[in-house]
Amino acid sequence: MAPASEEGTPLVHEAAAVDLEAALPAERPLTSAREPDTPAGAPGSGSRPSLPSPPDAAIAALEREGGSGLASFTRWMEQNVPFIALLAIVFIYEHCGGLFTFAYLTSGLHFANVRMREQVALKEQRSRFVLVLVLGVLLSTLAATLLLFRDEQLWLRLVFLAPSAPAPQHPRSVLAVVWCIVVTDVVARYASMAIKVALTLCLCATPHRRLRQLYRLSEMSFGVYRSALPMPQWYLWLLADGSSHLFSSLVTGLYLTFKLAAVVDQLRAVSSMCRSTLLQQSLYGRYATQVEVGEVASDETCSICHDELSKPVILSCKHIFCEECVCEWLERERTCPLCRAVVSSGPNYQGDGSAPLMCQLF
Repeated sequence: MAPASEEGTPLVHEAAAVDLEAALPAERPLTSAREPDTPAGAPGSGSRPSLPSPPDAAIAALEREGGSGLASFTRWMEQNVPFIALLAIVFIYEHCGGLFTFAYLTSGLHFANVRMREQVALKEQRSRFVLVLVLGVLLSTLAATLLLFRDEQLWLRLVFLAPSAPAPQHPRSVLAVVWCIVVTDVVARYASMAIKVALTLCLCATPHRRLRQLYRLSEMSFGVYRSALPMPQWYLWLLADGSSHLFSSLVTGLYLTFKLAAVVDQLRAVSSMCRSTLLQQSLYGRYATQVEVGEVASDETCSICHDELSKPVILSCKHIFCEECVCEWLERERTCPLCRAVVSSGPNYQGDGSAPLMCQLF
């Protein structure tokens, strides 16, 4: 046997380990310092400095120009805000009467809308006293507006007639045209609201769903009337705005073409609503038969009110609900309560008895 070392390892193993260490390449010391990398373009690197590519340079230039433009606009605003505020104060001072009148009329219409929605939601428990009060407010405001602007002869403009002498045939400034259109539109909305309140008072025994149809029909009819009200005033102003006769005729023709197309679409919607009201059809979908109710709603309960189906209506998605329930739901959401399929019923006119607050300017 081969003699062993002091640790008990054979000497042949020690010799083999020494030979293996000599054969392997010498490793780099871990503690040796690593030379730093010299970036391209730095002094001493021996290469020419790299220039930004043309797209990068263009982007940087655009960013600098945008920043400087924004800063210039900000400085311009800081310098001119006091003067703009002064012009606004002068405008408000010169037209304070008209602005106050418009704010008062709009607030009165908002008051009537809120009260009307409350009474419609109460259904058979609505208060006749509140309805009479709302009707009185509407009629008194309507009469006061016509009396206040009697020099403008608004009642003639409301029936599409030109003012008689000594009033001018048409306003000369665009602000006068806009103001006249706004006032006549407010008067039309007040009249529409008064008619709906009167219908609510007179048709107390009418089913609520039919009353909603009458609300929508009234609002759609007045929508056509309001859409046609500005046409004579813009027609007169466009023809006499000081431009050349050819240009004025061209602009007037384009305006009348676009306007008449919109009025025709509204008339078609009114005709469809009249047909469904006279034939007592449902606003959304159609009335379901007993067979369809048995197939779709096995328990014959409405998914909205969880009560027995009353006047069941089947939607285009084949879901069945009570007519009253689904009409109230679709006044707020135009989707099926179960599957969220879109349910369409023509133009979005509210059936809650309210009137729109936005003006018809064109």
